[in-house]
Amino acid sequence: MGKISGASGYEVYRATSKSGKYSKIKTITKNSTVSYINSSLTKNKTYYYKVISYRTVSGKKIYSSYSAASKVITYMVNNRLRKYVL
Repeated sequence: MGKISGASGYEVYRATSKSGKYSKIKTITKNSTVSYINSSLTKNKTYYYKVISYRTVSGKKIYSSYSAASKVITYMVNNRLRKYVL
């Protein structure tokens, strides 16, 4: 995901099923890079991520629509956790 013009920040949400309950795991502010490395993953598990941008107006957050869900599958290779993004 690239930066959205005028966005004050982004919120990253994660779930373990596409239609499951998404929990906020990270807030990325405007001056940050628009990327996030989720290091607390479990092997052999599938995760889904959504991102929403927001703009701060008069101290209140105005939200965009959520992004489409991205699917990530984790697996082990040579005792190291790897991920595959679909």
